[in-house]
Amino acid sequence: MKWTLLVTGHGRWGYLDRMTESVNFDLFDRRILSLDGGAGEVTSGDWTEIHRLPSRMGLSANLAQGWAAVTRGEGSMVLHVEEDFIIGDVDLDAMAATLNANPDVAQMALVRQPWSPEEHAAGGMLYGPHLEGDLVEECGWLRHNRIYTLNPHVVRSDLLAELTAGVEHDLTAQCQDRGLSFGFFGAINDPPRCLHVGHEGGMGSQGWMP
Repeated sequence: MKWTLLVTGHGRWGYLDRMTESVNFDLFDRRILSLDGGAGEVTSGDWTEIHRLPSRMGLSANLAQGWAAVTRGEGSMVLHVEEDFIIGDVDLDAMAATLNANPDVAQMALVRQPWSPEEHAAGGMLYGPHLEGDLVEECGWLRHNRIYTLNPHVVRSDLLAELTAGVEHDLTAQCQDRGLSFGFFGAINDPPRCLHVGHEGGMGSQGWMP
């Protein structure tokens, strides 16, 4: 099986440094960094290619740039990561095997730590209050029908070729129109498999662009 690592960001180099330290680059046939502008030289990570938009153009444009680099007929699996996440000890082959066994599932995402007060109150599950009553425990993973998350996830490269890049709401609607559901890897009480370390520059903050 061929693997592609796709990392998206906009030049928050300190976060990128921490993310690259958490990933075994040797596991991937292609290692793509897609930047939404971002001044400065990339000094961390062993990339096979780096793509950079000429200026800040927003999340959708950056995703389109990165996906265009990925979707060239590889038929591979993609580990899709934003620059401000630290990846834990995950079995990528098991995540890919789960997707292959469930062609009606769009992605296999990693659960991060609870971030908002609502998520803490819901017991720590990513998007806990929004997914309450919607999680179905499968064998080693959780199925739901609510959201295509851009938090770290494994996705088929051929699905990225079919989707139009956009924010999570748009991607969710496109997948639902195709009759696809979504997955979180692991059991409901498992600890987080990734850590969100980006305190600034995320969705809705100053300077964020959809």
